[in-house]
Amino acid sequence: MKRPAIATLVVCLLVWLSASGRAGAVVFTIEDIGVLDGGDGITSINNSNQVVGMSDDGNDPPNIWPTLWQNGGREVLDTLGGDSSSADDINDAGQAVGYSSDPDKKAHA
Repeated sequence: MKRPAIATLVVCLLVWLSASGRAGAVVFTIEDIGVLDGGDGITSINNSNQVVGMSDDGNDPPNIWPTLWQNGGREVLDTLGGDSSSADDINDAGQAVGYSSDPDKKAHA
């Protein structure tokens, strides 16, 4: 696993624990969630241990997809057909929110 992805996951977990006020009562483990060739960015984690963010395929220019990690696997989420998208947050019901660009490179929430 690339070091930036590990650091991002650790920071995300620490921020979540601190914000939830349960830092002293929560036990967690760090898991290797894998990365694509270009890398990954984690933006949110919910109480169901679902993690969302983005995955970069490493191409030039890169294609960036919204990504969900859960149950030991990774799933690239649907986009509007453009080359840049991200899942920015996820609630405890598993509903993710973010943005996606369309083929004309216009961003949509």
